[in-house]
Formats: sequence, C-alpha cells, structure tokens
Amino acid sequence: MAVVIASYVRALGWSARGHAAVDPLADEHVESQVDIERLAQRAGVAKSVDGVLAMPFSKRGFRLGVVTTDYPLEVDLPIAADASLDWPDESAYVGTAGTRPGFEDAELALRPVHMGRYPMEQIRRVEQPTTLILRDEIQRVPKRADLFTRALAGDLGERPKKKRTRFAVKHPLACATPPIIRNMVPLQGTREPLDLHEPLHLHEPHEPRESLVSTGFGGDLSDPQRYSDVIKALG
Repeated sequence: MAVVIASYVRALGWSARGHAAVDPLADEHVESQVDIERLAQRAGVAKSVDGVLAMPFSKRGFRLGVVTTDYPLEVDLPIAADASLDWPDESAYVGTAGTRPGFEDAELALRPVHMGRYPMEQIRRVEQPTTLILRDEIQRVPKRADLFTRALAGDLGERPKKKRTRFAVKHPLACATPPIIRNMVPLQGTREPLDLHEPLHLHEPHEPRESLVSTGFGGDLSDPQRYSDVIKALG
C-alpha cells in the first residue's frame, strides 16, 4: 500500500518513496531506509506500550508502511503517553458517527482472516468443474502479448505508443497502480511447468511438502499455501 500511495504522489508531481517493514520470512532481509516504528509514533498512529507498539482501537495487530515525500502535508501530533487506546464510548464502538464499528474485530477474531466470513470450507468440492471447459482450445498468452501493452511498448509504431497513454483516470488508485503493474509485465513469459525439487519441511516435520521453484520468472514458489492464504486474507 505504501508503494501504491507513493506512486500516486509522484503522479501529482512530487517526489515520494514507499517503505515497508522487514519481512522475517523473506529470503533476503532488506532494511528500510527509515525507522518505521519511530515514525509511526511521531505520526500519531501508534504508541509504545511496555516496549511494544500498540494502535488505538485495534486488538488484532497491524502492519506499518511509510511514505517519505516532499509533498507539503499537515502534520499530526503523536499520541499522548497517558492516552487510552480503547474505544472512547459505546456510540463510537458501534459506529454511530460513521466510523468502522469495533464489533467487526470481535467477529473476525472467531475465524482466521484467510478463511473469510462465510463457511466456504463446508461446501462440497469436486476435482473437475461442472462447466465444460475445452482446455486444449484455450490459449494462454502473457500480458506482454496483448495489443494495449504492445502499443505502449512501441511495437505498433510511435503514434499508437503516444495515443495509448491518453486514458481518462477517474480514481487515484487507477493512476497509482498501472506503473507498478506495467513494470511487472515484461517479466511475464510463457506458462512453463514447475520443476519439482527436494522435499522442503515447511509445516510439520512428518509432513514434507514439495519445493516448487519456477522455471522462469516469478521467484520462489516454495509455499503455495502461504501465498494462497495471504491473497484470500485481502478479500
């Protein structure tokens, strides 16, 4: 999210850069250029409680992201040391003034986030879809092959390349995300099968899982279940 916001600020004509905390599960730990925890306290979004950052109204934890920019903004004050992080009153908790109600956190706490609000795991599943799909007749092509992307890359000439950028942007996110997506498009190649390598113990010692490593671009795919859970949690 910090990267997307930074992209939007740059589209407005200002310098901006997104920063995220170090991912302890990443293969290579890349430290941020700023002290994210200290900035969170200076910005008034969290405060230190017994040496641990705590956020008002949140009992489920949170992730931090920072955008550094020269865009002039009104500065928020830090949270007072003696300020309570609990909901101020019952009306705020139920969202009377339009805030997100606090009881949603209690509902989410009943289930893992990636499983969603509804018991989809209880729906019967089948190996193949009931809709007829002619897999041999469906051609999958990389995003780099569509004409919109080819025009932007100059494959169709200078005039289509120039005209391709003339799109009406109706939302800040629509202005912020395309540069990030387009930077990934050249990395998309043909859909090659994955290579199977030595078993990798990711969960229980007695339950080895195959390590899947992409034959082309895309990085390490050694734990597809983890990535699936993360994407589902976004919804």
